[in-house]
Amino acid sequence: MNKVSKKVTNFIIILTLIFSQLVLVLSDVYAQSESIIQLEKKDYINLQEAEKIATDFLYINSNSDKSEGWDDFTYIGGNIICQDTKYNISAYVFELYNKISNDSSGYIVVGASSIYCPIIEFGFEHEFPYKRFLNKTDTLIYEGGNDFFIYDRENESYYTCDYSRTVVNKEDINCIYSINNDIQEQWDDIESLDETQIGNNEKEILNTYGSSSVYSDYLSINIVDKIEGCSGTNVYMINKIPTTSKTMSTFYNLSGVSKQCCSPTAALNLLYCYYNYNKTSYSSLIMSAANEKTAINNTFLKLYSLMKTNSSGTYLDNMVSGLNKYLKNYTKYKSSTVTYIGMINFNAETFLNELKANRPVLINTHNHSCYGDHTMVCVGLRSYTNGSLYYVVLDGHNAYKRYMNYLEGNAYYTEAVSVHLYK
Repeated sequence: MNKVSKKVTNFIIILTLIFSQLVLVLSDVYAQSESIIQLEKKDYINLQEAEKIATDFLYINSNSDKSEGWDDFTYIGGNIICQDTKYNISAYVFELYNKISNDSSGYIVVGASSIYCPIIEFGFEHEFPYKRFLNKTDTLIYEGGNDFFIYDRENESYYTCDYSRTVVNKEDINCIYSINNDIQEQWDDIESLDETQIGNNEKEILNTYGSSSVYSDYLSINIVDKIEGCSGTNVYMINKIPTTSKTMSTFYNLSGVSKQCCSPTAALNLLYCYYNYNKTSYSSLIMSAANEKTAINNTFLKLYSLMKTNSSGTYLDNMVSGLNKYLKNYTKYKSSTVTYIGMINFNAETFLNELKANRPVLINTHNHSCYGDHTMVCVGLRSYTNGSLYYVVLDGHNAYKRYMNYLEGNAYYTEAVSVHLYK
């Protein structure tokens, strides 16, 4: 992850004619008293009822060729029960596995009461990402929104559900204090849940909480299209996009590498866009080695070192200077420039000109509801007829392209860095 080296004290979203018109969808939310909310939370469904919802969701998103969703060999093989801070069951996490390989095939999180969406989040490939942080004495806490917390029953303390395991006060854990009418309708219609409704469920999650699933499937193209419910068009796409990109987990086993290595991974993916496009012309962008895998690892390690990445992540200015040093000292592109563009909302034309010129762009999110502080490669945009706009990204978590809404989930703080290659 990136540590932000400067604070934005005064921020005004500048809307430009260059971007598609932003459509603001206002949720019909009405305030409820605390007592009514607590009564609703206590009226939760049991495990069997929740599993029925998950099974239906799995069935309608299963395809024999696995072109999207799960395949016909996916089944529910385990569960994790979440509670709120008053010990009510708030959600059920259903773990999915493949019948043939027994490998993890994703997960489905089902809301336990009408306070939450029936389908809170899901993933098509990887295991539930918060499971790795749970100890035997832990209870997984969910109070709505995009965050999960840990309650250690042994020492009666709350923690963030991540590697840092930071202590949090009970009163600081996000809670829902209102009921959304559309979510109520989803529960009313749960018996006839179909793909169209699931798409609406996901959009309601975005409208209400600012995010849908976590980065394991945030957001594949089929999910984005379901959310928007209308046709989308890729625009300003570069022609150098590799079929698959490199992920951070690829480098976790390398000596001295922190898991907070998104910046060198993003820089490597940007260089790999050129290298994969023409391995002869751009051969010097990747370090020489006996084979491509070793060359990729060596390039990553060099970028990791030059960017001064550590267990806390990478400062933005170190990422810029580190990539500059790599290009000038270790490639034939010694006259290249790596330039901080700034916040994309303030520099939309400059940002778009990079994509128009067929150049991938490094982008940095800050406190994003899904990605947090994170560096990725933007390779284009996806526009929808309803006015929604998405960045097309190589996010470092997934090997395939993902799509991030231009403004949802705190994305309006996203910054950009351009890379121009000159010999």
